[in-house]
Amino acid sequence: MKTPLLKILPVVFLLPAAALADSVTLTSGEKVEGKIISETPSEIVITVKVSASITDDRTIHREEIQKVEKTAADELAFEELKNLKPDPITSYSAATYEQIFTKLKSFQTQYPDSAHLADVKATLDVFQKEKDRIDAGEVKYYGFWLTKDEAAKRELQIRAQTLLITLKSKISQGDLIGALNTYDALEKDFSATRAYPIAVDLARQLLPMLSSRVNHAMDVLYYDTEAWKKGPEANSPQIIAARQAEQAGFNAMLDNAQKNQQKWPPFIARSEKSLTALKTLIPVETARLTALPVDKMNASLKDVDKARTAITAKDYASAETLLKEAATLWTQNEAA
Repeated sequence: MKTPLLKILPVVFLLPAAALADSVTLTSGEKVEGKIISETPSEIVITVKVSASITDDRTIHREEIQKVEKTAADELAFEELKNLKPDPITSYSAATYEQIFTKLKSFQTQYPDSAHLADVKATLDVFQKEKDRIDAGEVKYYGFWLTKDEAAKRELQIRAQTLLITLKSKISQGDLIGALNTYDALEKDFSATRAYPIAVDLARQLLPMLSSRVNHAMDVLYYDTEAWKKGPEANSPQIIAARQAEQAGFNAMLDNAQKNQQKWPPFIARSEKSLTALKTLIPVETARLTALPVDKMNASLKDVDKARTAITAKDYASAETLLKEAATLWTQNEAA
C-alpha cells in the first residue's frame, strides 16, 4: 500500500474515478456506495472503499435491499476524463499523448450517444493542437511556447525542465528514492535554472514521507526478526541459508547503487543496512535543503519575468534595474 503523495501526476486520467458510484439502500436505512460487480436473483456483490487505498467486496442479500441505483457506464467513464487537461507548464512525451488520445477516442467509440461526447471531443481537440505544435518543433516552456530557435537558446533550462518532469512522474508513482535521486541529478547540473527552486520544494516535502516509511519498516523488521529468533525456524539450516542469501542480494543492490554514485540507496524494507543508511541520510538532507534560500530564488525569477516584460515594452532602464536585483537575490540565476 502506497502512502498518499503530493498531488503531482503527469496525466490526470490515470487517477481512479471515485466521485460517482452505484448505491444500494438497505431496509435498515443504510446506504452502501461503490461499484456493483455482480448480481444474482438472491444477492448483489458491491465493491466498496474501506480507505483511500483499500477496497472490499460486500455481499448483500436481496431481502436486505430496499433500492438499487446504478451510475450509467458513460458517467463513470467520463469521471476519469472530465479533469483531463494539458499541463500548464510543460508538454508530455509522445507516448503519453498517445495514451491520452487512445483514452478519449475509446470513450467516443464506446459511448456515441453520451451527453458528454462534446466535452470529450473538445478535450481531444485541445490535446491534438498541443501535439501539432510540438510536432512542428515548438517547445512548451513554463507555460510559454518557444520556436525551435528560441528553444535552442534555452537548452539548459529546457533540459532542467525535462528532469523536473521526471521527478514529478516518480513522485506520482510513489517512487520516493527514484524521485530523490532525480532531484540530486538536477541539483548537480541544473542548480542555476528555473526548475531548481521547484525541485527543492518537492524534495523538502518528500523527506518526511520517506522518514515515515523508513521508521515503520524498521519497526516491522525488528519485530519480525525477534519473532523469528524465538520461533522453531531459528535453528533451521535451510532457513538460515535462505535468509543469508536474501541479505546478500540486498547488499548487492546497495553496492550497485553506490557504484552508480546514487546518493540515495534503494529502500529495502527487509534490509537493516538499507534502512539504517536512509535513516542517517534523511536528517542531514532535511537540514541542508531547509537552509536553501528558495524564497529569494523565486523572487529573483519574478524579477527576471518583469524585466522581460519591460524589455518587450522597450523600458530598458527598468529592465536593467530588475535584472540587477534578480542577480543580487540569486547570483547563480542563469535566466538573469
